[in-house]
Amino acid sequence: MPSESRAHRGRLYLFAALDELGPLATLYALLFIDNGFSTGQISVVFALWAAVGLLLEVPSGALADRMDRRHLLAIALVFRATGITLWLCFPSFGVLLLGTVLCAVHTTTMSGALEALVHDELSAHGESDDYGPVMARLGQAAHSSVFLSAPIAWMLMRAGVSIHTLGAVTVALNALSIAVVLSLPRTQLHLDGEAPSLADWWATLRSGVHTAAESPSLARMLTVGALIEGLCILDEYMPVLADDRGHPTAAPLLVLAVFGGMLAGGELAARRPNLSSTALGLLLVAGAAASGLGLLSSTAAGVATFGLAYAALNVAWITSDARLQQRVPDETRATVTSVRALFANGVSIALFVIVGLLSSGTDPTPGLLLAIGLLFVTAWLTTRWMPGPSEAQAVST
Repeated sequence: MPSESRAHRGRLYLFAALDELGPLATLYALLFIDNGFSTGQISVVFALWAAVGLLLEVPSGALADRMDRRHLLAIALVFRATGITLWLCFPSFGVLLLGTVLCAVHTTTMSGALEALVHDELSAHGESDDYGPVMARLGQAAHSSVFLSAPIAWMLMRAGVSIHTLGAVTVALNALSIAVVLSLPRTQLHLDGEAPSLADWWATLRSGVHTAAESPSLARMLTVGALIEGLCILDEYMPVLADDRGHPTAAPLLVLAVFGGMLAGGELAARRPNLSSTALGLLLVAGAAASGLGLLSSTAAGVATFGLAYAALNVAWITSDARLQQRVPDETRATVTSVRALFANGVSIALFVIVGLLSSGTDPTPGLLLAIGLLFVTAWLTTRWMPGPSEAQAVST
């Protein structure tokens, strides 16, 4: 590998690590509980987060195909930092919702744009075949940050550091992420360097949506990917489950178990990018069964089995994303990827609503059991609709 390519990959890994580095990164729900909000209100917040994504996902993807993605990602980080700051400074339910909208804009803008940026960077060096393993390593860099942040947060909380102080540190770290993403080289060679016009954006949006809809096999891949991505909201309730089972300070450790599973899944995806659809489906079945049994446990340790589900979800997610990226054209890559995220947000909204409606007091277990049932369905669809590595062919180059 040329030294220039290695250096660029290093910056991508550093950005992924910094983006998730922060003691509050996975403890938002605990901050909400600390401010007196109920499980129902927290579910409303998560549903709003997904709803904003539902509205803006594809338009933001088209924007990422028409402007410099580095600048777009930097703007997204500013939105998130502002949203968390509002949560910390003005803990009312109305401001909580406003901060949620800003954080959702960050999530939506990152979705599609980051995958496309990585693919373009690899293509510029003739290394697009490495997309799957590189995305697996990027995921590991991000998950390692959470894996490190969670025990640090636990130790700080045990030492009496407030959740609000952890939030302030998390906000400050966004500045480092912005600096790194702006240091990346420009790789969107199809752009002419001019500011995107509304007509250009609309044409890209229409083209991307058409590409996503015109191929039945591509539509099936988008469906499976959306289900996998949409189910990756179960960890949001880890702090709530820990609190409900009488161990609120164990919340960071449960998060640690989840992201430990994601690290393991990323390692498997990086080493075995050519897993068959049957193998992916069986992994999802095993993860669903283990997490379902753990959820029925009355202990915080039992809930830690969610880490196995996330290991399987991460393998399936990385593999499905890599095979999708092989099939879409460069000019609408972020838009098509955002179509998948659009449907994933729909799945997430439905799950958040179900968990909120079925929650018993502060216990989200009934709704989460239904989510695990959907994971079994996703495993079955993966075996039938996910193409094998030899079947993935590009739609356009």
